[in-house]
Amino acid sequence: MTARGTLLLVTAVLVLGGCGASHVQGATMPYSSSPDAWNVDVLPDPCRVATPAELSRVLGAPVGTGSRLKSWPPLCRFVLDGPSETSVYLSDNSQPSGRTDFDSRANGTTTPVTGVGDRAYWQADTTTLHVLSGPTHVVITFRGPKTPAGAEAKAAALAVLILPRTGPSP
Repeated sequence: MTARGTLLLVTAVLVLGGCGASHVQGATMPYSSSPDAWNVDVLPDPCRVATPAELSRVLGAPVGTGSRLKSWPPLCRFVLDGPSETSVYLSDNSQPSGRTDFDSRANGTTTPVTGVGDRAYWQADTTTLHVLSGPTHVVITFRGPKTPAGAEAKAAALAVLILPRTGPSP
């Protein structure tokens, strides 16, 4: 085989084989046949699942208006305390990657949570509740120094509130 033939063969193997590992540890990429699958602007707005008034009732404190963050999956950030930059983040992923993402994030120390969704777990080190309901992965995360007391119970109450508003688009 000529040097050019060898180069073409090696190139074909690398291109068809994916140049190495088939996945990145901890990363979950969505799959969809839709040409807009990677466009977060066409995915449902995560801020649709709760109003500031509803969050205030559950959390027992005023909550600012939600703002959509362009991330994967899209997040909605509600400010709980501006000066300390404490917020609660909500997301729901009903893409085919939702279930895989739920499973892959169950690393480290988790505590099972009952009474919400099909399966749920709390990660105290990241003050995050993960809920799987059908194909939908809901995430509720508190960030900042003024995370409310009883964050796990409050996140579970938020999940009960928002779950009926999540799920695949019709």
